[in-house]
Amino acid sequence: MTNFATLSSAFLFLHTAIIIEKSLRLLVSTAKHVNVPSYELLCESAFGHGGFIFISVNMFIMAYGGMLSYLIIVKDTLPRLVGVSLGNVPMERAVLTLTSMVTMLPLSMQRVSSS
Repeated sequence: MTNFATLSSAFLFLHTAIIIEKSLRLLVSTAKHVNVPSYELLCESAFGHGGFIFISVNMFIMAYGGMLSYLIIVKDTLPRLVGVSLGNVPMERAVLTLTSMVTMLPLSMQRVSSS
């Protein structure tokens, strides 16, 4: 039974990789055909203004989720590395705020990713 699970999961993994590769190739060729430089403009040209709004909102949600999970990881690990005691919540928040303002904020403000 475990061999069947291994083979079927390997098949599904390979099949998913092939489908993703095909869809990315179609996406790039469509962008070249329409002559648009960004994913947002490609969605706008394919689906109108609603497509632009939809993809912009979804990209914001994905970026916000990534940022939030990164901040949670930093909040859990960095105060322990610095030496803040376990129950000192104000100091943990201060370390998180300082780290966010000194390192993460300047890195996220470097430039627009589509340029």
